Amino acid sequence: MVHITGLASGIDIDNLIDQLIAIESRPITLWQNEINTYQLQLDAFRDINTRLTNLQGTLTDLINGTSFGQMSATSSDTSFLTASASSSAQSATYKIKINTLAAQHTVISEQTNNVANFNAQINGNDVNLNPAGVFDATTPLANFNGGAGVSTTSLTMTVGNTTKTIDVSAAVTAGDIETAIETAFSNVTVSYNDGGAGNQYFVVDVTDQNKSIKITENSDVNTLGLGGTTGKSDRVFQIKTEADASYFEVFLNGDISFSGIANAINSVSGKTFTASILNNRLVIASDKVGASNGLQFIDNSPLTNTGILDQLDILIEDNADSSTINNEFASDQTQGGVLQADTDASFTVNSVPVTRDKNTGIDDVISGVTLNLLKADAGATEITLTIDKDTQAALDDIKSFVDQYNSVISLMQSLTQYNSITEEAGDLQGNFTANSMMNQLYDTVTTLYDYTEMTFKSLFQVTGDDGTAAFTIGEINTSQEGLIVIDETALTEALERDPDGVKNLFTFDSNNDSIKDTGIAVDMDNLLDNLIGVDGVIDSQEEYYEELIDDLNDQITDFEEILDMREANYRRQFTAMETAVAQLQNISLYVSSQLAGLTATKY
Repeated sequence: MVHITGLASGIDIDNLIDQLIAIESRPITLWQNEINTYQLQLDAFRDINTRLTNLQGTLTDLINGTSFGQMSATSSDTSFLTASASSSAQSATYKIKINTLAAQHTVISEQTNNVANFNAQINGNDVNLNPAGVFDATTPLANFNGGAGVSTTSLTMTVGNTTKTIDVSAAVTAGDIETAIETAFSNVTVSYNDGGAGNQYFVVDVTDQNKSIKITENSDVNTLGLGGTTGKSDRVFQIKTEADASYFEVFLNGDISFSGIANAINSVSGKTFTASILNNRLVIASDKVGASNGLQFIDNSPLTNTGILDQLDILIEDNADSSTINNEFASDQTQGGVLQADTDASFTVNSVPVTRDKNTGIDDVISGVTLNLLKADAGATEITLTIDKDTQAALDDIKSFVDQYNSVISLMQSLTQYNSITEEAGDLQGNFTANSMMNQLYDTVTTLYDYTEMTFKSLFQVTGDDGTAAFTIGEINTSQEGLIVIDETALTEALERDPDGVKNLFTFDSNNDSIKDTGIAVDMDNLLDNLIGVDGVIDSQEEYYEELIDDLNDQITDFEEILDMREANYRRQFTAMETAVAQLQNISLYVSSQLAGLTATKY
């Protein structure tokens, strides 16, 4: 708001009021300075909290102790062999030759641009005639199902992509069923398999090539044996591997193509095999390598040489066999059959012959060692596998902990001490809590333990082979003052010589109850839980400073309201003064004018 003042008095009232308010606002400046100081201290504790959190993150692997006593496995040729070693492995050198890799059993169809002119066929179930007799077109339906007859009144039949409902409610003989089906579908023929009692059934053939067929009867009992809920007349073939407990059924629908067959195979739930199309040929492969995972097939059942795998030359053409895989591919690659035999890996370890049904994850040949076979050359190449102690993982874990500890201490020293060079005090100089925390961290990392089972009872007892200390404290008046300094050579030698001794210093089970309850890493973790955990020391400090800042901000807000009222009061008072001065000036002007008039009249 713009005020026009001082017209009567000649006083710059706005400036005067501003000066008065500025004088009275001095407490706000002091409070704001306090807020700035508290904010710096709050930020300092937040920085400490971040670094302590990072420090705690380095403790997990040390507490678990899994990196101590590790072994390494080094292959002389990683194009042939890679390996890993657990802590139970023994230092040794092995000579390995790889003769053959385990292979996945793979079959392939004959060379063709289509589905090999597959003709679908359904072989029904035995009709169970009573009285027994010849099964042909004249056979009464009343003799079916042991003389119980047939309750089916209609068939739902799908050939390729065409589905029709066929009324057979008036059928009396088997021939009536034949006529009804062939009338509905001109590309379907019905015949009779009469193999005597127990082997008498309808045979339904599709004369058009590469079309699937499916028949469903509307009755669950006293059926024609062509479908119904008890049978799966659209089953084309079955696949399993030797490791599977039972066969997986594969169903085809619609106009059949290589891609349709492959999709049907790949859609089987829980399958252990995979189909693909390669150069217009159907390929089926086991998902796992090795002789124990070889493929097995059953084509349309009962036995027939019209099954789709038979017609694709994946299986041999033999009425008496619906499951033997063709072996013609090896001699004539235009034919179908075995593309890749199911073979085990064959290799030698120190001249000892070994076979396994896998190439990777072989963990039962060398104790504590896992082998991964990558390439074979009939044993022509000898690979050297060296098993030795691996100190790098433990060294890295310890260095990570020490580096982060030093980072915390460096920060806290800069925050709590006076820098004589810059002549600046840290934001937490003289802060009891910060100094106490720093002392607790130092005491924990330099603890001297008294457990007899510990080889090293403090960091400073860990030495290299020549007695050099692996850990020291940085000297005063150096950049490493108060920090932990690692001699990596000495620490590596200690880890090689006594990995369990070093491990026990960081994580130790003092009660033999399988719980790591002490050691530098465990004790540090417990301390940090108290310092940075929920409702911990730093939480309390942050809440303390946040409350101080909030209280001061509230005081400033309240005082600013008071100053606003004082400013308004000053303006009222000076406005009244201006009004009075203006009135006096007006009176003075009036009196002066009257006196001037009297003087003029006299003369």
